[in-house]
Amino acid sequence: MLSNLKALALSYNNLSGEIPLGVWRIPTFELLDVSSNNLSGELPLEMTELHQLKDVYLTNNQFSGVLPQTLGINSSLEWVDFTYNNFSGEIPPNLCFGKQLKKMHLGLNQFHGSIPSSLQKFSALERLELHGNKLTGFLPDFGESLNFSHMDIRGNHVYGTIPSWICKLRHLEFLDLSSNQLTGVLPNCMGEFNMKLKLMNISVNFVHGTIPSSICKLRYFQLLDLSENQLSGLFSWESNGWIQKRSYQDCKTKTEKSLGD
Repeated sequence: MLSNLKALALSYNNLSGEIPLGVWRIPTFELLDVSSNNLSGELPLEMTELHQLKDVYLTNNQFSGVLPQTLGINSSLEWVDFTYNNFSGEIPPNLCFGKQLKKMHLGLNQFHGSIPSSLQKFSALERLELHGNKLTGFLPDFGESLNFSHMDIRGNHVYGTIPSWICKLRHLEFLDLSSNQLTGVLPNCMGEFNMKLKLMNISVNFVHGTIPSSICKLRYFQLLDLSENQLSGLFSWESNGWIQKRSYQDCKTKTEKSLGD
C-alpha cells in the first residue's frame, strides 16, 4: 500500500470517518494534510513511529481523545496543527522533544493542565497557539526562544504575573494573553528593547498599576489592547521619531479607552 508515499493532501473536502490505520504505517510519510473535513477518531500510537513525519495538519475536524504521550520523541516534526477539534487531556511534554519543531497550533480544543515547561528548551519554536482551551498554571519561561514570533494563549485559565522575559523576545510580533487570570503589573522593560511587536492584547485580566510610558516606543506597534483590567493612574508617552502616525494613534486610542477616558 503506497509504501513510498511521502505526502497526502486531502484538505477542504467532505471526508468523514477515521483515517485508515494503514496511513499511519507508511514509514516514508513526511506530510499529512486532512484539514477542514469531517474526520473523527483518535490518533493511534502508530503515529509516533513515523520518524520522518514533518508536517501534520488536522485542523477543523472532529478528532478527539488524548494525544499519544510519546508523540514527538525521536521525531522530525516541524509543524503541528490540531486547531479546532475535540482533543482533550494534557499536552504531552514529549511533543516538544523534536528540536526541529517550529509551529505548534493546538487552539480551540479541550486541553487542560499546565503548559509544558519543556517548550522553553527549544530555540527553533516560532509560533505557539494554545487559545481557547482550559489550560491553567503559570507561563513557562520562553526567554531563550530566540526565534519566537507569535504567541496566542487567549481564552484559558492561565494565572500569575506578566513575565519580564517577554522583553527578551526580540522577534516577537504577536502576543495575545487576553481572557485569562493574569495579575500583577505590566513589566517596566516593555518598550525598552527594539522588539518587532505589532500586536499585544492583555485585555480581560486582572492587571493593575500604571501603564509604562515606554510601551509606545515600540517601533512597529499597530494595536495595543489593555481593556477590562484594573489599570490606574495617568498614562503618558514620550514622543520620538520611531513612532509612525498609525501606530501612535492606535496606541493612544486603545490605552485611553482602557483607562475609561
